[in-house]
Amino acid sequence: MTPLTESLMILGVLLVSALLGIGASLMLPDSHRTDSTRTHFAATVSVVATLTALVLGLAFSNANAARVSMMQDVGLLSSGIVRADTQLRDFGADAAPARATLAQFARQKLQDLFPGPHGGETNTGNPATAALLDQLQSQILALTPHTEAEKWRQSQALSLTADIETARWAIAEQSHVAMPIAALIVISFWLAVLYGTYGFFMPRHGTAVVALVLSAMAVAGAILMILEARTPFAGVVRISDASLVEAVATVGK
Repeated sequence: MTPLTESLMILGVLLVSALLGIGASLMLPDSHRTDSTRTHFAATVSVVATLTALVLGLAFSNANAARVSMMQDVGLLSSGIVRADTQLRDFGADAAPARATLAQFARQKLQDLFPGPHGGETNTGNPATAALLDQLQSQILALTPHTEAEKWRQSQALSLTADIETARWAIAEQSHVAMPIAALIVISFWLAVLYGTYGFFMPRHGTAVVALVLSAMAVAGAILMILEARTPFAGVVRISDASLVEAVATVGK
């Protein structure tokens, strides 16, 4: 189930809860809608509203931080690829096979992370791509430097491949971070209680209905942003592939 589908389901839950509240308001006698009852509900439901606001705020902040961290890791991966290619290019003709492997790795990593609309699902832990990185490191180790400059470039290239490996693992691990389903169910229940109460006490005219629907859509949109952190390379809010595309276009030239 995609984050968009889940957020639409939550939007449906909120609207149905509001409708149930409106239905209960119409069925019950006016004695249940007195000012004292409204005050009582406002006092009790405010606890739920506060908890919901705190949890959603924290979840939104964590999701945004995870997205920023993932963008930084993709940038580190891309810059490591370009810098490693520069060192291998300056090493000389002997490094041509290693450069070819690096270019192949970059293309495969781009396909793994950003498969496109018709390319399948994101695969952050593709073993074939990891094997290419291992092959690249073996090829760099097999180089025979003849000068101190070539020896330095070899060590720099190895260090950069280690940075690429670190970024690759960080991307793979962060892609598994998600809001627990139990937490999502609890938040949905809290929101259902809130919108049921809003429906029960809201004025009976079109303006109030429009305000309620817009409010529910705003909440569902916030939850969508939180859930999108589970799929940073796909979905409505996705990480840009610009840096990795540029790296692929640069290596091997």
